[in-house]
Amino acid sequence: MTNTVTSHTVELSIDGMHCASCVSKIEDRLHKTPGVMEAKVNFATREASVVFDPAKIRKDKISSVIKGLGYQAKPMEKETDWGAQEKERHFKEQRELALKFWVAAALSAVIMVLAMHEIFPFVMRIPEFTRNLIQLILATPLQFYAGGRFIQGLGRFLFRFRADMDSLIGLGTVTAYLSSALAALFPDFLLRHGITPHVYFETQAGIIAFILLGFYLEAKARGRTSEALLKLASLQLKSAHLLRGGREVEVSVFDIRPGDMIAVKPGERLPVDGLVSRGSSGVDESMMTGESLPVEKKAGDWVFSGTVNQTGYLVIEAKKVGEETALSQMIQLVRQAMGSRAAVARLADRVSAVFVPLVLVIAAVTFGAWVYWGGSQGITQGIYHFITVLIVACPCALGLATPTALVTGMGRGATQGVLFRSGEALEKLCLVKAFLFDKTGTLTQGRPRLLQIILPSNNPLDEDKALQMAASVEKGSEHRLALAFLKEVEERGLKLLPLDSFEAVPGKGVKATLQGEKLLVGTEVFLRENGVSMEALLKAHADELQEKWATLVFLAVEKRALALFAIHDPLRPESQRVIEYLKDKGLKVGLITGDRELMARKVAESLKIDSVFAEVPPEGKAKKVEEWQTEVGSVAMVGDGINDAPALAAADVGISLASGTDVAREAADITLLKGSIGLIPFALELAKKTFRVIRQNLFWAFFYNIVLIPVAAGVLEPFVAFRFSPLWASIAMAASSVTVVANSLRLKKAGKGLSK
Repeated sequence: MTNTVTSHTVELSIDGMHCASCVSKIEDRLHKTPGVMEAKVNFATREASVVFDPAKIRKDKISSVIKGLGYQAKPMEKETDWGAQEKERHFKEQRELALKFWVAAALSAVIMVLAMHEIFPFVMRIPEFTRNLIQLILATPLQFYAGGRFIQGLGRFLFRFRADMDSLIGLGTVTAYLSSALAALFPDFLLRHGITPHVYFETQAGIIAFILLGFYLEAKARGRTSEALLKLASLQLKSAHLLRGGREVEVSVFDIRPGDMIAVKPGERLPVDGLVSRGSSGVDESMMTGESLPVEKKAGDWVFSGTVNQTGYLVIEAKKVGEETALSQMIQLVRQAMGSRAAVARLADRVSAVFVPLVLVIAAVTFGAWVYWGGSQGITQGIYHFITVLIVACPCALGLATPTALVTGMGRGATQGVLFRSGEALEKLCLVKAFLFDKTGTLTQGRPRLLQIILPSNNPLDEDKALQMAASVEKGSEHRLALAFLKEVEERGLKLLPLDSFEAVPGKGVKATLQGEKLLVGTEVFLRENGVSMEALLKAHADELQEKWATLVFLAVEKRALALFAIHDPLRPESQRVIEYLKDKGLKVGLITGDRELMARKVAESLKIDSVFAEVPPEGKAKKVEEWQTEVGSVAMVGDGINDAPALAAADVGISLASGTDVAREAADITLLKGSIGLIPFALELAKKTFRVIRQNLFWAFFYNIVLIPVAAGVLEPFVAFRFSPLWASIAMAASSVTVVANSLRLKKAGKGLSK
């Protein structure tokens, strides 16, 4: 007897995460929790998706596990205005940081004046004990209110042995605060034990103020990295006009159900995906297709949520609502991609996990060395350098190096029409050595037209009857060539016939039964495989039409070839430019298609593609990808049809067009929203620049720590008259984090001029 495990998924909103190390900490703890099957934490959106076995763990227990780590977690409500919530979260975070910074700055300013009493004569008149006591009073709310997050970080370290950047800052500032409080309250006691009392309130205050300023600037910059996602979210409507009893009733979009009739007035956005039931209008679909000109819509046409009705009054029958709409799925895809991590990000996480405990050891050794060799001032100097090492070594910049660049890069891609499913897809695109392109609908425009119908002699069918039969069969096919048949039937005013049976053979053709007769519609190879002999006249015309760049589709009835359809699908205007760009970059380019050899070579010659693979079935495309991977290395496959799905999945990077089939989009790592391969140069440049920025960020984060930790420990003091103070350490640490985020924000202009 087989036991089946029923899994549930809970989506949680998490507050309190500050960097990538927080993500690793939460994921590691959840993975170790009995009953949790999978956990993914999204740093960019502050969300977690947890798959669990309800028989082993309750949903509310998962939130408790995260809260036990010092973070706030609560279940997300599906039917909410996510975009508005995300804006409010960014605003709340920045507002809280700004308030705490200004409190810290004001208190720090007074403490600094008191600490530098030699400069201010009026302060000199205040007794030293009183000055120190005032500083202690001011430093207390500064430490426990403004620096509250660092206290929490220290608590996580002391009680749960989990160290992060807040732990380091908390340990450093609390050490400065407590040692200063001891010196301020009991100076005589310390003197009797041979210790010179010294207060570090100005250091503690300056550290908290400058680090909070860095966090505030970082939060503002991080908010900018999510602008692309918020722009997409802003396209979602909150309400719609539902037709009920002949009247328009304004309802929440979450109350709309499939089958409802929705009225959309000129200038309004469409709230759902569906079919036009009544009316006609031009609809701006640029956010889906990139096409600036409005698309004329009439009864029976499909429309998307988020697009703009421009001129007429439309009544839409809702087909896909809520999370099922194309816009919602696009937003979800971007959110998932922004929360994913590439291999280089996981490397930074592993380094951070080792680095924090190592810093604590270095700080402890530094303190011990100064106490041992520092003479009468050893304890004072030990505390001073202990604090400096902890502050300067904070791995904040290291934790920010990868996620800020990935989020900004993916956001830039989304605004220009390139959706990356994951950070790994972005990383793999940088390593690609070869591109394989499908022909129909990828290198060609995907808007085929029927050029000619050829019938052999002694044919029981005329042109209209042959077209009617072929179109009735092709109606159920997802191949782009089916559009040519359906358009021609519509123009000739013919009706489609009901089929008795239907079977699609991806990449080859269709088998069907119509009014008791067995029909085959597809390639010459497909018909031959099914025992259909091609008459000489039909074959002669086939060769002639192939010379004219016509794709050929054959119709056979009861294993007799009765019609040849010549279909022309012109090349995309951007195909030549894209192929030239890739070849100039030293990448190998190939064409792979199920079409005939002669046709494939004609297209390849026009585009100057050297490698051509024709008459390849879908499974053969996947094998060819694998062969190229062995021969040249990493391979990207570009396609848009069902027959491309195996190759898209087999490739190191699968790239699909949004105008292609659902199956192709699901199999791909990257989706080109504008339905144009013209975005490939932009995607390639964006990926390379993103990882160039990540490497720069990681280099400077490591370089900063490697250089400044020894300086903070005081190794230069015996040789040069230079001392790196804790205050300067906090300024340097904050500056390093802001620098990393600012460097990542340069990606907002990446690929300028290529996103066409």
